[in-house]
Amino acid sequence: MDKQVNCNTPMPELYLAPQHPDPAHPFEGDRLERRALANRLTQMIRRLPAGAVFAIDAAWGDGKSWFGRNWHAELLNDQYISAYIDTFSADYMEDPFFLLIGEISIALNQGKVSDLKKRGAEVAKALAPLTAKVILNAAGKLIGTDDITGKFSEAVSGAAEAAAESIENLISEKITDYEREKNSVTAFKKQLAKLAEENYKKTEKPIVIFIDELDRCKPDFAVKTIERIKHFFEVKHIIFILLLNKTQIHESIRGVYGSNIDAERYLGKFIQFSLNFPKKLIPEGAPPYKKFAAQKLRDYGFEGVDEIDHQAEALAVCAEAFSLTLRDIERCIILISLNSQYYTRYHPLLVAFGPSIKIGHPKAYNQITNPYNNENNDINEAVSRIFRNNEEFCVILNKLHNSMISKSTPDIDDRADAHTRIGLQLRSPEKELLDFYNSLNLKIE
Repeated sequence: MDKQVNCNTPMPELYLAPQHPDPAHPFEGDRLERRALANRLTQMIRRLPAGAVFAIDAAWGDGKSWFGRNWHAELLNDQYISAYIDTFSADYMEDPFFLLIGEISIALNQGKVSDLKKRGAEVAKALAPLTAKVILNAAGKLIGTDDITGKFSEAVSGAAEAAAESIENLISEKITDYEREKNSVTAFKKQLAKLAEENYKKTEKPIVIFIDELDRCKPDFAVKTIERIKHFFEVKHIIFILLLNKTQIHESIRGVYGSNIDAERYLGKFIQFSLNFPKKLIPEGAPPYKKFAAQKLRDYGFEGVDEIDHQAEALAVCAEAFSLTLRDIERCIILISLNSQYYTRYHPLLVAFGPSIKIGHPKAYNQITNPYNNENNDINEAVSRIFRNNEEFCVILNKLHNSMISKSTPDIDDRADAHTRIGLQLRSPEKELLDFYNSLNLKIE
């Protein structure tokens, strides 16, 4: 990768790319062939008339939300009934049932949801927590619970005969409530199934509900959302697609039910199957993530075909070496944008290397920026990963790192090489390089 260092090129303006797709143009800017995956999945869900709940499993930053939102937009354009539910934005609610029924009712929008809302209200009433409870140990022993509603507390605290009669009435009421609640749930599911069946007969397409950001929710809300889907919404011709990080959901399950629970098996009760979201779907022979990095550089206001091409290639090399996610690459570009004075001054490999080790190899970054450190094994190893095909660059950078750690001054030849090949100041390149690394010490989430 050859590039002449140019200190006179104007700096780009910082431009934050939109986070949501254009509904009229889903998958616009798709650089990793995600649309092809969405098309295959669409064909699959059309062959699931019984309905299903399945998960798309990916680590944070791998692009599952971008994929889900664009797939949802494409389904809407193809006349599917679809809802996209961001659970994190609503985990302040007492119960996710309200979120689910609300968003599904909006998505149906057929003029026929009044009965569904009515049935949903009956279910919601059954789910609402009881208020004004008192703890009465004696009564609790008799009925198997220490909860007794306030209307019985006075009677229980009176004569034993009156208490026994009150408890008997309470048990009878509990049985009646259970029957009523069960009937409410059954009526709700029947009404939902009816609407889904009518839609399927009309369109031959299922209703598709995306559930996103579960791994960011409070553990109890995340787990309860999955449970509510199973208990109340699992009917024919409705497909739920959970966009999640299974590892984090497992932790949420353990947080709710204890560390000894088999979280994988428990989650398996609610999800028919899961898909491991592929990190990259690009043609063989192209540098991984180069197209994505180039698009993001343009999104953040960088200009110049050659400059973007060189920088995108450098970012792609670093992404491959340090197993960076798509979100990591974008975070690197944000750090470059916040320190854009270096963008045209330094070699693109160095510009990419700095933020890449901060995000993808923090041990190496901390080693080189810690003023009390006297070791260089991690940073040298990181350099060799990136510059193994550029021996001269590798040698120069390692010499500068050694000078930084030993607090020594590079000799005149090394300083000249650092200037001509990397773009560092001729007088003290090791100090300028340290300033560059330190300028990246910003927390980017």
